[in-house]
Amino acid sequence: MFQVPAAARGRPGQPGEAAYDPPVRAGGMRFSSLLSQLPSLPPDGPRDLADDPELRGAESLERAASGQLSFLEAGNALAGALASCGASALLIPADSALQQQASARNIAWVACSDPRLSFAEALERLYPPRRPLPGTQDRKSTRLN
Repeated sequence: MFQVPAAARGRPGQPGEAAYDPPVRAGGMRFSSLLSQLPSLPPDGPRDLADDPELRGAESLERAASGQLSFLEAGNALAGALASCGASALLIPADSALQQQASARNIAWVACSDPRLSFAEALERLYPPRRPLPGTQDRKSTRLN
């Protein structure tokens, strides 16, 4: 069986995977910068940028940690989890109680008409598609018959 040379593999030990460029941003992205890239958000909607955290990823509300973005939908049973949420920034509904709670905990937030949609848009910016390195093939298998 033919194997792709280790130098051309995306990850050591994964035969047949192409090598990829790293994401566009090696570091993080400021919350304010991310918000400006989300088409579902009005530019002048309610928000509190707190200390405009640098975001390095995203996670569900109950699992989010510092440096991560999360979201909460209106009427969600996880609203109580906001009290112990570790996220640095949130996409939340236009609910003044949730907004006050996030601000009191110094969590940056923006009010969204559809937090789930805005979160999906944010994921596309925080985790851009991997691009093959020049000169490599984007194939799962290099098996020869």
